[in-house]
Amino acid sequence: MIREMRNAVIGGAPPAKPGKYPAAQKMFHHASTLFGMAAIVTGILMMWRIEQPLWAQDDYKFFGDAGWGWVYVLHGVGGVVLVTLTVAHVYFAILPEKRWMTWSMILGWIDRKDYLRHHDPAKWPVTGGK
Repeated sequence: MIREMRNAVIGGAPPAKPGKYPAAQKMFHHASTLFGMAAIVTGILMMWRIEQPLWAQDDYKFFGDAGWGWVYVLHGVGGVVLVTLTVAHVYFAILPEKRWMTWSMILGWIDRKDYLRHHDPAKWPVTGGK
């Protein structure tokens, strides 16, 4: 998997056919999870700094000024990266050469021709369906 990710980022010899998910999709989902969790966790931490009926406001319960600065930076970076990933996701979904993937998400299946062209049957065996 590491070799596939390296080839997806810096290029090189064409990688072997992937199993169910190519390296680029795995990296996309790992980045979405990482930056999404960063935005959620820092957002929850930032809620401690506002006045609300659930708990008393305490600006320095967890961090000092420098620590809160890093919380705001991580929250902002997480948000910007999530928006960028969303735009990239939509862009790649409408590319003509990726249309078969878009239709597979809509229909829930891919035809045999696209399956054999893009996936390795030894890594992702077909168990039934169309």
